[in-house]
Amino acid sequence: MEDDRGSDYSHTLSFDGQEVQFHHPVSRTRLNVKELFNEVVKEQSHNFAVNITGIGTWVSGPMGLIHAVETEASNFAGIFDVHYEEFEM
Repeated sequence: MEDDRGSDYSHTLSFDGQEVQFHHPVSRTRLNVKELFNEVVKEQSHNFAVNITGIGTWVSGPMGLIHAVETEASNFAGIFDVHYEEFEM
């Protein structure tokens, strides 16, 4: 039997000459925020401007998820610029 708990969807678009990557991991398990942020930082290691421009991070979900994202983001010296919208589950 095939494990269908996770898949990945990503695409890149260009806006005003800037390349924007959309990364949408789809999973039926609890999000490992630390692992996700480490993966993003690794993927952006070639981008020397990331320390200046930051990485816009949007989270929409219950407050527990928002706190997990904000807490993990604080471990990366301000690289992640977190914005959120809370909703009840």
